[in-house]
Amino acid sequence: MLITNARLITWESPNRVLEDHALHIFGFQPGMVTTTIVSGKVLMKDRELLTINEKEISVKAREIAPQVWECYQRELSKMS
Repeated sequence: MLITNARLITWESPNRVLEDHALHIFGFQPGMVTTTIVSGKVLMKDRELLTINEKEISVKAREIAPQVWECYQRELSKMS
């Protein structure tokens, strides 16, 4: 089910592949999404995330970025 500009679209996918790509099939792009509701819970409203703290996540991501990069480089070198 997709809600777009006060339109409610209910779409039953015939298979899992189409279900996973429903937004692509209907021509949606990420910038077109302003509100997200999952199982009746509003997760994002007017493009503001309501259930997570973006600043905390950003700080933590910056803290662990060097470790992630080192791990990536290690794994990449194994493939050469």
